[in-house]
Amino acid sequence: MHGDIEVYIEDLVEKAVCLLCNSDGGWPTSIYNEDTDECEEWDVETYVSEFLVDGEWCVIQEVGAEKLRYLVGWSCAFNNKGESHFVNIDDVYKSLPDNVTQCAY
Repeated sequence: MHGDIEVYIEDLVEKAVCLLCNSDGGWPTSIYNEDTDECEEWDVETYVSEFLVDGEWCVIQEVGAEKLRYLVGWSCAFNNKGESHFVNIDDVYKSLPDNVTQCAY
Protein backbone atom coordinates (compact mmCIF):
# COMPACT_ATOMS: atom_id res chain seq x y z
CA MET A 1 0.00 0.00 0.00
CA HIS A 2 1.27 3.47 -0.90
CA GLY A 3 -0.70 6.23 0.79
CA ASP A 4 -4.37 5.41 0.21
CA ILE A 5 -3.64 3.01 -2.66
CA GLU A 6 -3.98 -0.74 -2.25
CA VAL A 7 -2.26 -3.09 -4.72
CA TYR A 8 -3.73 -6.45 -5.72
CA ILE A 9 -1.86 -8.92 -7.91
CA GLU A 10 -3.71 -11.74 -9.71
CA ASP A 11 -1.54 -14.43 -11.26
CA LEU A 12 -3.74 -15.76 -14.04
CA VAL A 13 -2.60 -16.61 -17.57
CA GLU A 14 -0.83 -13.26 -17.54
CA LYS A 15 0.00 -11.28 -14.43
CA ALA A 16 -2.59 -8.58 -13.79
CA VAL A 17 -2.17 -5.87 -11.19
CA CYS A 18 -5.00 -3.81 -9.77
CA LEU A 19 -4.43 -0.53 -7.92
CA LEU A 20 -7.45 0.51 -5.90
CA CYS A 21 -7.80 4.04 -4.62
CA ASN A 22 -10.97 4.61 -2.66
CA SER A 23 -10.87 8.23 -1.60
CA ASP A 24 -13.13 11.25 -1.65
CA GLY A 25 -11.00 13.17 -4.12
CA GLY A 26 -9.91 10.63 -6.72
CA TRP A 27 -6.35 9.54 -7.36
CA PRO A 28 -4.07 11.11 -4.76
CA THR A 29 -1.80 13.94 -5.86
CA SER A 30 0.16 14.06 -2.62
CA ILE A 31 1.37 11.62 0.01
CA TYR A 32 2.38 12.06 3.61
CA ASN A 33 6.09 11.66 4.30
CA GLU A 34 6.55 10.35 7.85
CA ASP A 35 10.25 11.32 7.87
CA THR A 36 9.63 15.01 7.14
CA ASP A 37 6.12 15.18 8.65
CA GLU A 38 4.90 16.92 5.46
CA CYS A 39 2.78 16.16 2.42
CA GLU A 40 4.69 15.83 -0.84
CA GLU A 41 3.51 15.99 -4.46
CA TRP A 42 2.90 12.54 -5.91
CA ASP A 43 1.97 11.44 -9.42
CA VAL A 44 0.58 7.95 -9.99
CA GLU A 45 1.83 7.85 -13.61
CA THR A 46 5.39 8.72 -12.68
CA TYR A 47 5.41 6.23 -9.81
CA VAL A 48 3.82 3.28 -11.63
CA SER A 49 5.63 3.75 -14.96
CA GLU A 50 8.93 2.88 -13.25
CA PHE A 51 7.61 -0.67 -12.72
CA LEU A 52 6.39 -1.20 -16.30
CA VAL A 53 8.53 -3.03 -18.85
CA ASP A 54 8.60 -2.28 -22.57
CA GLY A 55 5.26 -3.16 -24.15
CA GLU A 56 3.25 -2.93 -20.94
CA TRP A 57 0.58 -0.30 -20.40
CA CYS A 58 -1.18 0.76 -17.25
CA VAL A 59 -4.78 1.97 -17.39
CA ILE A 60 -6.16 4.05 -14.55
CA GLN A 61 -9.77 5.13 -14.36
CA GLU A 62 -11.74 7.43 -12.14
CA VAL A 63 -15.48 7.87 -11.80
CA GLY A 64 -17.59 9.97 -9.48
CA ALA A 65 -20.76 11.99 -9.20
CA GLU A 66 -20.79 15.78 -9.14
CA LYS A 67 -23.19 16.58 -6.29
CA LEU A 68 -25.16 13.52 -7.47
CA ARG A 69 -26.31 15.51 -10.52
CA TYR A 70 -24.33 13.61 -13.14
CA LEU A 71 -21.45 11.18 -13.50
CA VAL A 72 -17.92 12.28 -14.24
CA GLY A 73 -15.11 9.99 -15.26
CA TRP A 74 -12.00 9.48 -17.29
CA SER A 75 -9.48 6.84 -18.35
CA CYS A 76 -5.77 7.26 -18.81
CA ALA A 77 -3.37 4.71 -20.29
CA PHE A 78 0.41 5.15 -20.03
CA ASN A 79 3.62 3.19 -20.48
CA ASN A 80 7.23 3.39 -19.33
CA LYS A 81 8.27 5.53 -22.31
CA GLY A 82 6.18 8.55 -21.30
CA GLU A 83 3.43 7.85 -23.86
CA SER A 84 -0.11 8.35 -22.63
CA HIS A 85 -3.71 8.45 -23.87
CA PHE A 86 -6.49 10.25 -21.99
CA VAL A 87 -10.26 10.17 -22.55
CA ASN A 88 -13.01 11.85 -20.59
CA ILE A 89 -16.51 10.41 -20.24
CA ASP A 90 -17.83 13.61 -21.86
CA ASP A 91 -15.62 13.24 -24.97
CA VAL A 92 -18.58 11.68 -26.79
CA TYR A 93 -20.12 15.17 -27.07
CA LYS A 94 -17.19 16.41 -29.19
CA SER A 95 -18.45 14.38 -32.15
CA LEU A 96 -22.13 15.30 -31.77
CA PRO A 97 -24.05 18.38 -32.92
CA ASP A 98 -24.11 21.35 -30.51
CA ASN A 99 -27.84 20.96 -29.83
CA VAL A 100 -27.51 17.51 -28.17
CA THR A 101 -28.57 17.65 -24.54
CA GLN A 102 -25.89 16.58 -22.08
CA CYS A 103 -26.59 14.07 -19.32
CA ALA A 104 -27.12 16.43 -16.36
CA TYR A 105 -29.95 18.03 -14.50
